[in-house]
Amino acid sequence: MSATEIFVDYINEARLNIEQHKLEKAEEMLALAKQLKTQISDNNILFNYYVICSDLLVRTNRRDLCPHLWEEALEYCDDPTKRSVCAASKGMILLRMHRYDEALVSANVALKEAADLEPIFREAPLRIIGDVYQKEEKWDEAISVFSELAAVSEITNDQMNIAFANARIAQILNKKGFPNLAIDRLFEAEQHAREYGQLELIQKIAIWRADIYAETGQQNKALDLLHTIAQFDV
Repeated sequence: MSATEIFVDYINEARLNIEQHKLEKAEEMLALAKQLKTQISDNNILFNYYVICSDLLVRTNRRDLCPHLWEEALEYCDDPTKRSVCAASKGMILLRMHRYDEALVSANVALKEAADLEPIFREAPLRIIGDVYQKEEKWDEAISVFSELAAVSEITNDQMNIAFANARIAQILNKKGFPNLAIDRLFEAEQHAREYGQLELIQKIAIWRADIYAETGQQNKALDLLHTIAQFDV
């Protein structure tokens, strides 16, 4: 067998072990693959290697190593699709690590690379950018980005992202002092979440709506909604 074939066997075995929650075995397979990495000339195979490595790091609570990993992976991304995915993946990890300035830089790189790609590749960077603006309390910028995310997700028919975007806009509207508009947006978000069939998201949206009812003195509505939420089978 060639080095490439052995390398592919190792990373496929690692992926299978991750799916089966055999993380130590997956680590062993990736360590063996790493020894052959310099002999691999196929960038698609190397890209898959980095995707699997990142998955393992996340599952073993080593997210702090992921940004460097994705930066290294960019060396093997020879087309805009992979560069966009790499930058967005790096940005999402940085967002979760609360490194917002760096996350914003990576997300904008991903968005630039996605300019001529299918709309689906714009969704992840838009989510990151919107979340960063929301964390930084740049309300108008965040609403603009989440509105763009909702529009792009309408094109891709991604009900989850449409629900997410509308829920985020609702949270911001409430922060800006427009609770009634926020409730309207949450109803819209819930409708899309129901189309997606995501009960956990429906429950979160309902809890946010109950919070607004409580904040605006509509205690009975809040209690009725909380009672309904308690019946959810999530």
